[in-house]
Amino acid sequence: RHVRGSWLLGIALILLPDAVRVATYYVDRSHPAACSCTAPTPNPDSTCGTLDRPYACIQDGINRTAGGDTVIVRDGTYAECLTINTLDGNGNSNGRTNVTIRAENSRGVTILRDPAQAECAARLLIWPDRDIVWFKGSINNTLSGFKITGAPDRGILFWGNGYGNRVVDAEIFGNGAAAQFYELSDSMEDSVAHDNTGDGLVVGSNAPFTTLTRVEVHSNGGTGIALHDGSDGCILTDIISRDNGGFGIYFLPNGNMLQNPTITGN
Repeated sequence: RHVRGSWLLGIALILLPDAVRVATYYVDRSHPAACSCTAPTPNPDSTCGTLDRPYACIQDGINRTAGGDTVIVRDGTYAECLTINTLDGNGNSNGRTNVTIRAENSRGVTILRDPAQAECAARLLIWPDRDIVWFKGSINNTLSGFKITGAPDRGILFWGNGYGNRVVDAEIFGNGAAAQFYELSDSMEDSVAHDNTGDGLVVGSNAPFTTLTRVEVHSNGGTGIALHDGSDGCILTDIISRDNGGFGIYFLPNGNMLQNPTITGN
């Protein structure tokens, strides 16, 4: 019995450092002591990210995170592009999973694409589109409480062999398309996509098991929500699609479920 107890204690001591490493980092572009933006290059200053010395750019906060960490963004408009990634091009993990990036106040933060900002400019060198938030090989990460606007292409892009990512409490407007899903089991909930020039939400042919819950799409130039052939096993619940220029919802069966929709004026 004594040996068994010592063995369990040893496991607890091994696991404890992982729990201790979970951290919260702060971003506040208007703080007088905010650290200067270095993204896309990670900021080497480990004293940044505190309440007294926050990051000025959201991407710098994201680059600091590891598994289970949280980034809290103070109110304001942030002119930048974000890359949320877990896997590199070779499939190697950086440990950035189960990370939450959230606005301190619901929709109190606007992310506005600025083509001159360093992260946006770097994006164009490797991906010829002009998105704002790219879940790039991201695994089980969450973006919550943001307004996203100003992308000629997509406000949010899910692409790169990731899965299980969530967008919560977002308002996505003034883009080409609000969001496009091209990977497995991502989700959006309690969000609105409106006044985008193209489609509202697009679920691509290689995005099975996408989940949309309590999402409203309205006043977009194209179709409100488009599920393409091959987007199997998707679940759409409590969807409102109204006053869009194309279909309210373009929907192929393929094992997909549409529950309690409101579709009008399309």
